[in-house]
Amino acid sequence: MPENKQFIYKICLAGDGGVGKTSLVLRYCENKFKENYIMTIGSNFSTKEVKLEEYPNYSVKLQIWDLAGQNNSISEL
Repeated sequence: MPENKQFIYKICLAGDGGVGKTSLVLRYCENKFKENYIMTIGSNFSTKEVKLEEYPNYSVKLQIWDLAGQNNSISEL
């Protein structure tokens, strides 16, 4: 019988502030949505384990880093 294997992938979400990175992670990892939220300061970290139906002895763990956004426009520089 084949041994169980686990793969770990690290994912970083980066982008401008207020575009929905935190909402995307919350919806994917916890199937929740919050209308009111506080902007991320620094970073948030979430995990999600994914089972592969075609390969029952394999699993994938996603480590998702939600990095704080920052608005940078040329006029602000």
